[in-house]
Amino acid sequence: STMQVNAMQVCRAKPWKGGARCRKPIERTRKDSCVAKTVERRAVQCRVGPSEAVLGAAVYSGMLYALMIFAPNNKWTNAIVKKDMSLVPLGLTYGYFLAASWEPDTLSLLLPGNLADGFSGGFNPQFFPSLDGIATLFSRSIDSVASLMLHLQAMGIVAGRYIHLNALPARIINSTLVLLSAFCSPAAILLFALCKFVHENKGTPFVKEGFN
Repeated sequence: STMQVNAMQVCRAKPWKGGARCRKPIERTRKDSCVAKTVERRAVQCRVGPSEAVLGAAVYSGMLYALMIFAPNNKWTNAIVKKDMSLVPLGLTYGYFLAASWEPDTLSLLLPGNLADGFSGGFNPQFFPSLDGIATLFSRSIDSVASLMLHLQAMGIVAGRYIHLNALPARIINSTLVLLSAFCSPAAILLFALCKFVHENKGTPFVKEGFN
């Protein structure tokens, strides 16, 4: 620009005085650049990455599972697990990485299809999950994988908490089903519903007091 050209001309005309004056803006620019880079590095270091978030969620979930399995009647278990706030940390973490991994084509990959093809004739269902789309979605970024892992952890805690709050008289069955919910929550809920149905309608030996 014109100001830069004039400054260069002054520096050349007055190598001592003008040169000293011209070096000050350059030095300030270098200092500002160094400060900006330092702030950027610190911001990157302070950001919780996907691996740390998944690990932290696993530790938190493990604490809740331990309370529900080994100390179901403890006052701390009742104070923590019975409150809906116990689900908030997992929900917030999952929501953050879901938003971070969301892209314009995310929904179309999860539920591919369109109405025109659905009404084109014959049996042609639309908007059903596609394995190819899901594989593409969860393989394109680490944030997507983190959101999937956090989703599974959150669903496991929700299932285990439901089983704990609606416990059967037999403690050993409740503890087993809560532990199963950490690995396969649909199976845990299904077995819990079956055990509860059998217990309420027929009564079976595995719910006797001797097994509590």
